[in-house]
Parts: sequence; C-alpha cells; structure tokens
Amino acid sequence: MQHQYVDLILVLMTLAAIGGLIWYAYCNQVLEAKRRGYEKGQARFQAMVEDQTDLISRADAEGKRLYVNEAYCRFFNRTRSELIGEKIGSFISEEDRKWFYHLIDGLSPNNPVLEIEHQVIRHDGAKRWYHWASTGIFDSDGKLSEIHGVGRDITERKRAEEALKESEKRLRMFSDAMPALFSYIDKDQRYRFCNLYYEKHYRRKREQIIGLTVEELLGPDTYKQVKPVIGRVLSGETVFYEQWVDYREAGNIFVRGSLIPDISSSGEVQGYFAMIQDMTARKHTEDALAKAKEKAEATSASKSRFLAAASHDLRQPMQALAMFVDVLAGRRHDKGSREIIEKIQASSRSLEGLLNSLLDISKLEADLVVPARRRFTVSELMSRLAEEIKPLADRKGLDLVYVPSSLQIMSDPGLLDRILRNLLTNAVAHTESGRILFGCRRRGGELRIEIWDTGPGIPDDQKEHIFEEFYQGGAERGDQRDGLGLGLAIVDRLVKLLEHRIEVSSRVGRGSVFGVRVPIDEAEETEKTEETAMAPVPAQLSDDASGALIVGIDDDPTVRDALSLLLESWGFEAVIAASEQEAVNRLSAGNKPPDLVIADYRLHQGNKGSHAINAIRRRWGNRIPGLLLTGDTDPQGLKEATESGFQVVKKPIMPEKLKARVAEQIQSSHPASKPQSGNGKHRRPRAGAGT
Repeated sequence: MQHQYVDLILVLMTLAAIGGLIWYAYCNQVLEAKRRGYEKGQARFQAMVEDQTDLISRADAEGKRLYVNEAYCRFFNRTRSELIGEKIGSFISEEDRKWFYHLIDGLSPNNPVLEIEHQVIRHDGAKRWYHWASTGIFDSDGKLSEIHGVGRDITERKRAEEALKESEKRLRMFSDAMPALFSYIDKDQRYRFCNLYYEKHYRRKREQIIGLTVEELLGPDTYKQVKPVIGRVLSGETVFYEQWVDYREAGNIFVRGSLIPDISSSGEVQGYFAMIQDMTARKHTEDALAKAKEKAEATSASKSRFLAAASHDLRQPMQALAMFVDVLAGRRHDKGSREIIEKIQASSRSLEGLLNSLLDISKLEADLVVPARRRFTVSELMSRLAEEIKPLADRKGLDLVYVPSSLQIMSDPGLLDRILRNLLTNAVAHTESGRILFGCRRRGGELRIEIWDTGPGIPDDQKEHIFEEFYQGGAERGDQRDGLGLGLAIVDRLVKLLEHRIEVSSRVGRGSVFGVRVPIDEAEETEKTEETAMAPVPAQLSDDASGALIVGIDDDPTVRDALSLLLESWGFEAVIAASEQEAVNRLSAGNKPPDLVIADYRLHQGNKGSHAINAIRRRWGNRIPGLLLTGDTDPQGLKEATESGFQVVKKPIMPEKLKARVAEQIQSSHPASKPQSGNGKHRRPRAGAGT
C-alpha cells in the first residue's frame, strides 16, 4: 500500500516536470516571438527615422549624443561616428556653445521643450540655418535623463527672407529717392507704407502717417476733392488723373496721380498703390508756353496778313509799271532811250521773280499744288530749260553745256520744270566764271538730273541751311544777290511733294552739284498724249483775233490805264471798268458780247473778280473765257481764287506772258482761229498750274 503511494507520487512528479518543461518551452517561444517583433519594429522605426528630412538626435543628460539620423549628419557635414559620443555643441563656436547650454539648463519638467533658430558655421566654412526643438525626458524624481531633439534646415528660407529684406531695402531706397508721394493704402483707406517724400510734404514722420486714413491725413476738404478717384481704384480700376488739389499743408497745387489696385488671386481688391506728383511748376510753364505760342501764332497771322496786303499793294503798281513800259517799248526811241527801257524791263522782271517766289511759298503752304504725274521724255523738258537759261549765262560770260537724254521719266513736268529752273538760275546767279553743266546719269531705276557749277561752293556748316526759307548763302561774306532766299526752299518743298530726292555736294572754291533723283519709266512704248513736259507754247495772236473785245476790271486806276493802253497796242478793243456793275453797263451801252474778261480777283468792298466774270457770262454767254489776276499771297485767298474755275495769273505778269495768255484764251473760245503747232493739238493749262 505504501509502495503504491510512492509510485503515485513519482508519477505525479514526473507529470509535473513534463508540464513544466512544456510550459518553459512555450514561454520561450512567446518571448522569442516578442523579441523578433520588437526587433522588426525597431528596424522599421529606425528606417523611418533615417528617411526623415528633419534632423533627429538623442543625447543623455550630460549632452552626449546617443543617436543621430542621416539628415543630421548631412546638415553638419560629419559622419555618424564623428558625432556619436560627442557632446551637443561640440562643432560650434565657444560663444554659441555657451549660449546653447544656457538654454539647455533651462529645461525642467514644467518647461520641457526648447525651440530656437540659429546659424551654424560648419567646419567647411558653409553657413547654415536651422530651427531646433529640444525635449527633455525626466525620471520620476524630476531628474533629466535624456534630451530628444528634432530640427529642420531653414537655410533657404532664411536666404529668401534676407533677399526679401534686401529687396524691401532697395525698394524703400528707390521710393525715398522719388520726387513724388508714393504709398500703399489698404482697402480701409489706411496708409500701410509711404516714402520719405511724405515726411517733407506733410511735415511729419512716417511713423505718424502709417495707420492714418486718407481722410485723416488730407483733411475733410481735400479728401472730398480726391474721393471720386479713390472710389474708382477701390472698384478695381487703374486710374490716371490730373487736377488742381488744395492741400492744407502745401496750398493749391496741380497734381498728376497714378492709382493701381492691388487685386488678390480671388479677385478681391486688397488696397492700392498710389503715386502723386506735384506738377504745379510744369503746369505754370506749360500755360506760359501755351500763351506764348498763342501770342506767337497771333503775331505770325498778323505778319501773314500784313505780307498778303503789302504784296497785293506792291503788285498793283508793279503790274501797271510793266504794262506802261511794254507800251512805251513798242514806240520809236533812240538808242539811249531804248537801253534805258530795256533796263527798266529787266528790273521789272527781277521784281516779278521776287514776288512770284513769295506766291509759290504761299501756294505750297495752302496745299494748292497737286502733282499730276505722267510719263514723258526728259530731254523735252531739259532742252527747253537750257535754251531759256542760256541767255542768262551768256550775259555773265558763262558756258552752259547741256547733255540730252532720251530716257522716259515719271513725274509732274510742270513742277519738275520749276525745280530745275530754280536750280539752274541759282547756279548762274552764284557763278562768276567758268561753266554750268546740265545733264543726267542713270542710277538703277532712277535718273539723276544734275546741275554742276564752278561757283564759290558751299561750306559744310551751311549745307543744312541752304534749303531754309529766306536763307541767302554768302550773306556773311557780303556777296548775296538779288532774291529773298526762297528759290531752294521752293525746290525742297516741291521735291518732297513729288516724292523725289535731292542731293548736294560741294567743294569750297571749286563749285557745287545739285542732283534730283526721278523714277525712270521702263515702258517700251511711250503713250502718245497731247500733254508734253514743255510749258505751253506761247500762242500767237492770229489775224482773226485782231479787234477782239476784251473787258478789263480792276479797282486801281493806274492799272486800268496801263491795261487799256496795252490791249489797244496789241490791236484789241478794250472796255475798262472799276467794278462789275460798271463793266456790265459799258458792255450794255455798246451791245456787243466780249471775247475775254480780265479781272482782278480782289476788288473794292469785298467783291471778287470771279463774281464779275460770272455776271458777264450770265448776260452774254457762258462760253466767254476769263482770266483772274491776283496779287494775293494769303493761302486762303489763293485757294478761293483757284476754286473759282478760272485760270489764275499772279501779279505782276510780264506783258509778253499776259499776251500769250490772252491769245490762248481767245483761241480756246474761237477754235477756228487756233494756230497749228507740232501735232496740231494745244492743251490749255490747268487753272493755277504753272502760272
């Protein structure tokens, strides 16, 4: 029985031992599984910490580093082995280290977190900024056991901040240098920024201005004046304005304002930038200039009116003089008297040229000259000019050499005639010995018509002035010649009107050359036309024209007497009157229709010669031709005369030219009496053209 209990006990003990072994094995398995799980967790945590861009570290209570991540190593440019075991702050300056540990000593259970921003100068000299948060870990007794730190590299942010500060500094320096009020005002109309000029203008410091509203700074009265433009800019409109504003500090000043709204990405107006400039001095200057200009224009207009009136009054006796001299020249005289008459005629022609130059300038200023370009042979124009100018050259003992050309050009023959005529007469006038060469050269698609002379030449400092009105080369040398200095001014304007080009070259003491570039017309066949480059061939009085009745109307009695004698010396019957009504009455008494009416354009009491011609036409037939003589240089008067539809002839006109015009007009109304010339055709010139 006793043995049985012993056996049972042994069995139970064996079972207990086996169970204990099984439990021990189980517990070991559980612990191993937990250990492996912990290690995996630790590895995952370690990997996560290493992947962080933030700087992570652990240090003991004495500040020795226990752990640092890869980002921490990169920031300080050190290896992990160089950092672990070393105290925090081991790689910064002594001054920074003392400051840092002073902060660490301030950690406590009640104040366990420390945050700082600081700059580190690394061992390689690089300057880096970081933001650092240190957390103290304390035991149950409140004693510091570890320091955990998390930092962030803020170097780029700091650089951006420094750049922004520098930019703001430059902006402030720039705005302070501006001689204008520059500011930023928010949507509540409060000043948030203003430049140094505000201090000068308002006589207070910027710090006293920032925060004030616009109304508080300007005052109620001034604010009312600018309130409308402020309302516009706060509605999102960019505003530019100029107005007089009464500032209580500066008085009444004229300002120019530029207001630009500050609009957010959502479209809301946050405020506006304002730049206000004091333009008072400039405004006064502009007003003074405007008044001076108005006065100058009034003076110029007065001079123009005086010139027009003086020109007209001068032309009347000159016209009479030319007619009387022509009548006188037609009578018998001894040799001495004839020489005197010829000199009087030459002087009369010279005066005619002077006044005609004034008239040409007036016509160009009135835009009365309209180019009529066409194709023609340049030799037709040049040969005629050479023949006309040769006598002038011969009188001075100059050789005029003309080189013809068969090329076709495209231009207005009448206007080109005037250009070349002025250049030729200018060359003859300024050349005392030698020769004048008149020819042309081909330059690509253009023909360069040239006038060479052997005159004194043009100094370089005068070349840019020779085309100015009233400029006379050689005046400073005391050798200026007859004229007003308008010849080349007319040439310059006509060349521009025709869109041609003029070129000048000269050598002092050797002579000058003027060249006019004209387009060449390349057409193989020249269009046959009744128009030619030559001025109309002076018509000759035919036998049929003898005894024609011509009416002359002029309010100047001297001109009337001269015209009557002149017409009668040419074999016409003349009816001379001072007015339209007198002419109609005299014609009615004779009951004979006139063949031509010659009338002064400007008659007494505002009457017009064109009205007188039309009155006679209404009574005796609309086919009666008319000539308008005018001494006007006023552009408006010239324009009105031209628009009348009658041929306009400027006073004074030399008798031989007037005779040609009279013959032409009579023959145009009596086709059977026309002389045959060339191709049997004769073209009546345009009113106002070439007169």
